[in-house]
Order: sequence, then structure tokens, then C-alpha cells
Amino acid sequence: MIPAGPLRAPLAAQLGRADALVVVGSSSGAAPVVAKAQARGLPVFRARIVPDADASAALARTPVLAFAGIGDPEKLFASLAAAGVTVAATRSFPDHHRYTGAEARALCEAADQAGLTLVTTEKDLARIQGEDELAGLAARARALPVTLALDDPASFMELLRHRIDAARAGREGGAPVSP
Repeated sequence: MIPAGPLRAPLAAQLGRADALVVVGSSSGAAPVVAKAQARGLPVFRARIVPDADASAALARTPVLAFAGIGDPEKLFASLAAAGVTVAATRSFPDHHRYTGAEARALCEAADQAGLTLVTTEKDLARIQGEDELAGLAARARALPVTLALDDPASFMELLRHRIDAARAGREGGAPVSP
């Protein structure tokens, strides 16, 4: 993974240890990283985030106030809209945001005033659970579960099996072991 951020390892160091690159979404911003990975002979796989169909259908029954403290909150908002959910209001917070009690109350009040369902990412929902000051928000917010869907899962699994076998052979000092 090569997300941006001040605590991330430099790209060259990550590519030096990588067996492949997985590009999530269709952003043209990935092009320089793809070029560097290909120059090193790394396979490049494409993938997309797929919202859970049942959760999307349930959320589509009422307009929502979507909030997120992730690297690109717009991805959540776009995923909801693409899944047929009416996103009536949004609130964006910085990546890894630590929600305050005041923010939790403000989100709940805004949802109450407009008759909206609160929706966030699974990551944000996990972050607000277990905090007494955020209990009201945690109890009311719903997450949009997502999965990562590879465009070529068979090739990805073949690479993964090959790398696991090679690692086992190196660790055991023998021939590759089949799973």
C-alpha cells in the first residue's frame, strides 16, 4: 500500500520490497507510481471498492448525512451516491481524525434537524466506538461496508500462491510446499 501521508515510508523503499502494485480506483494520480512499478518489473493489478449491496439497499431508503475522517472523504460520498443512496449532507474530517464530543453532538443534531441517517466508513465507526463521549454518535451511525474487488483475481491469486510457496521454501530450506 502506498497511501500518502507524513508517516508513510518513501515510495522507492516500498517498491523495493513490493511483489506487486494494486491500484484502487481509476485515478490518473496513480500513473507515476504505476510507471515506477512497471520500470521495476512489478506486476500491476487494478481493483475497485465495491459497497455491500444489502447495506446499500438499506441506506437507500432514507437520505443520509455522510461523514468521514479518511484520506479522501469524497470517496465515501461518491460510493454512497453510486450505490443509489441519497447523500443530503456531508462532513469531511482529516485522515485519522479523533472525533470530539462536540463534533459528535453536532453531527447528531444536524442529522436530527434534517431527518437524516448518519453514515460513515467502517474505519470511522470503529474509531468512535468505545469512547464514552462519542457513545451517542456510535450508537446512531451506520457504516457502509465495502470489499476490494480485483479486476483479475485469478492472476493475483497465482502471484500470491507463488510468493507464499517461495517464502515457505526459503524458510524450510526445501522445495515449495503446496497449501
